[in-house]
This record gives sequence, structure tokens and C-alpha cells, in this order.
Amino acid sequence: MTSIAPAWPSFEFDIGLDLFPLTAAVLAAVLCGLLGNFLLVRRVTMMGDAISHSVLPGIVAAFIIAGGVSPAAMFLGATVAGIATVVLVELVTRLGRVEPGAAMGVVFSSLFALGVLMIEQTGSSDAHIDPGCVLYGQLRTLVWFGAPDSLAGLFSAGTLAAVPIQIKTLAAVLAVA
Repeated sequence: MTSIAPAWPSFEFDIGLDLFPLTAAVLAAVLCGLLGNFLLVRRVTMMGDAISHSVLPGIVAAFIIAGGVSPAAMFLGATVAGIATVVLVELVTRLGRVEPGAAMGVVFSSLFALGVLMIEQTGSSDAHIDPGCVLYGQLRTLVWFGAPDSLAGLFSAGTLAAVPIQIKTLAAVLAVA
């Protein structure tokens, strides 16, 4: 009697096509899980949503001030807007004597509306803030042309210098978190 074993799918790992997109996805997932658990323990799970929506006016302001798409300026604008969100939520919670969830809802919806208004009124709608890039990401752009043939060749001299900036940024933010 012969047994029929299930056929396992073959898996080929191409360093140039797979390594950096997978690494970026894993780093982002670990970072989001770490920060999400922190927010859950503090009972402010909506804060992540509030900050993600309320950074829009900071990004638009940075776009206007910089005169175009500048990653450093947009990061700075988003950071300032995110910190302002946290401060405003605390102020509304304490001064308005409302629960933190309600304060977050008021602050992030107001700031998001302000960002949309800024986009429409300043004519900066050509900033290309589209869902395909901002919400979903573009892992497929992390292809490494000229990648080594094996994982052993990955750690040869000069190879680590070719690591995309997105991977370095995610690793640095994860280390700080």
C-alpha cells in the first residue's frame, strides 16, 4: 500500500525581489504591534487613529512651506501635528471634563477636516496624497537590483550600504520604540 503525501509548494527566495519587501513588512508589523499594545494597555487605542488622521494639516503645511514634496519637511510637519494632537486631546479631556475617547474623536476629526480644507483652499491638491501610496504602501518598490546570489554574500563588504533607506528608517524607529 502506497501512501500519497501532500505535495508541498516549492518556495524560491530571490534576495533581490523578496528580501527588502519582506524585511520592511516584518519591521512595520513588529513596530505597529509594539505600539498598538502600548496604546491598548494605556486604554487609549483610538490615539493611533487620532494621530494618523490629524497629521494631515501638518503634512499640507509642510508641503506649502517647502514648496513641494520634501520628505524631511513633511515628516517634521507630521510630527508637529501629531504632538499637537496629543496636547489638544489632553486639554479637551481636562478642561472639557469629557472622556478621552470623545476628546480624541473631536480633535482628530477637526484636524483632519482642517487638513482637507487646507488642501482645497491652497491649491495643493497636486501633492498626490493618494490611498495607493499613503494608506497601503509600496513594498514592491524595494527591489534590490544587483543583489548577491546568496544570503552569505549579503554580508560582504559594501553590500549593507545598498540597503534601502526605508529599511534603515523602519529599523531605527523600531529601535527607538
